[in-house]
Amino acid sequence: MNITPDLTAQKFLQIEKFGKLKVRKIPVGGNFYFQLDNEKQWYHGAIKDIHVSEGILQFETFSIPVQSITAIKFTKRERHWGRGLSNKLYMFAGAWVGFSLLGTLTGEPLHRTTVIVPGSAVVTGTLIRWIFRPRVLKIGKRRRLRVLDLSFKIHKPMYGP
Repeated sequence: MNITPDLTAQKFLQIEKFGKLKVRKIPVGGNFYFQLDNEKQWYHGAIKDIHVSEGILQFETFSIPVQSITAIKFTKRERHWGRGLSNKLYMFAGAWVGFSLLGTLTGEPLHRTTVIVPGSAVVTGTLIRWIFRPRVLKIGKRRRLRVLDLSFKIHKPMYGP
């Protein structure tokens, strides 16, 4: 009787950068965005299985060879706040200009703050969006993709109990 169960497969899509020891691994079940063969369209999916010998990634409705992936985009949940904050800054700038223009109807003159405050809000919103944008990794000269199967099977001893 074998008490230790067979270990399940540990298959990964590994992103390597030449000259660096640090790698990124996307396991089976991992979600990511990717582009195929220099297309403009981004595809999204969760890896259902990896066929290591053929180098094929299988998703829920389709499968693709690893060599056809030219870019991978990582979006972290921590970075989503940047887009929301920048949108709020843009709305604030629009409201400031709108209320300033409505104030001219009541006889209030325009000041420098009519341009400075919304301008700084737009610049700040644009900087936040640029700094916290999704990370895109181009696959090619400096980076490559590799499929790995790190699974092993515990065999029963030939002799003994």
